[in-house]
Amino acid sequence: MSIINIKLIEDQVLAIRHVDVDEWRRAFKNALNASRPIDVRDPDGRTLAINPHQILFWEEVPEEQDDRPAQVA
Repeated sequence: MSIINIKLIEDQVLAIRHVDVDEWRRAFKNALNASRPIDVRDPDGRTLAINPHQILFWEEVPEEQDDRPAQVA
């Protein structure tokens, strides 16, 4: 599991913790190709929808401690 830092075009940075990077890559690619948002659900059940066209770049930051994973759909 890793942390994904996402830099948006509005000069905002989002950090998503406990993410499977391969799952994130697939979700990002599928959302970009389909022009639909990436839904990220946190362990508490909240959902964040991210427009893939607003992402300038994202980077993986290895995470030391494995906790409850975020779900990327």
